[in-house]
Amino acid sequence: MFKLNSLFQLKKKRIVLARINDNWRWYKTTIKQTHFLPYKCVNEMPKNRPKSIPESYFRKLIAYWRTEKVKTHLQTENKKSKESAIRDF
Repeated sequence: MFKLNSLFQLKKKRIVLARINDNWRWYKTTIKQTHFLPYKCVNEMPKNRPKSIPESYFRKLIAYWRTEKVKTHLQTENKKSKESAIRDF
């Protein structure tokens, strides 16, 4: 009985962590789509940031999103998603 209960608790924990992960990814995507992508000028981005994010943090986030490593990774992921969508269609 104890082992079964432990397995159940572990499965519940994984479900909760997966939900938190999904929500966090959605939140980051929303911030990027509404406060980063619409603006071409880097100086405009912090002015239009969410008020819940301090400007110093948002500037670091902007710098991260603008790195070649992140851009390359996103291009690779987008390409995989498109190929998968075509294959599944």
